Amino acid sequence: TSNRPPDDLYKGGLHRDAIFAPFLRTLEERCEVHEITSTTDYRQMGAKGEPVYFISDDGAGTGQQPDDAFEATWERFVGGAKVQENAMLRTATKKITIPHACSPPNGDRGVARFSFQQLCGSSGTSVFGPGDYLALGANFRAVFIENVPTLGATEANEARRLISAIDAFYEHQTIAVVLASVEPEAIFDSGRAADAENERRRLENLGDLLDSGKYVQQSDDESFA
Repeated sequence: TSNRPPDDLYKGGLHRDAIFAPFLRTLEERCEVHEITSTTDYRQMGAKGEPVYFISDDGAGTGQQPDDAFEATWERFVGGAKVQENAMLRTATKKITIPHACSPPNGDRGVARFSFQQLCGSSGTSVFGPGDYLALGANFRAVFIENVPTLGATEANEARRLISAIDAFYEHQTIAVVLASVEPEAIFDSGRAADAENERRRLENLGDLLDSGKYVQQSDDESFA
């Protein structure tokens, strides 16, 4: 299964025609393509509970400022359990530092809390990958993510990590509780003027390194996802 038809896979990718196109031809020769045209998003059909997405600059209609509502939700999930700072989660390959974590006394999965930069940032000594997000999902029933900014072309790596994290949490039925600056649909803004100009210059430099000033990644995968 895929979110895209075969012709759109790896769209805009480097050397796509030379390397990837033969695979697509083989795929279409050997497989029948079926488009599922359902308009129902089954991910949004679960039981409705308390809000888990808060916008930090818009408290209208909530009866409570978003930051305060986010904190109150954290307290409800913690349920009076002791919160440990800089807790360690061991995986098969590394140790993950969790800024705030607690485990309920009954042995169920606990609750973790990160800032966006801690969970999806590109700086620091511990940059997360898909396996790390899967480990978090397996060990925590809820992950709180605060200070999610608007992302543009120059934060494509951070955007990909956020996408991986949400996918991993969804796989483990882990609730993501988010405090962001904008609505979900506006988190990734590929048209931000300053970012677009910086990205154009970065790609020009990359093209020079590849001995080709023409390399420009055309993919809109971050916006699509």
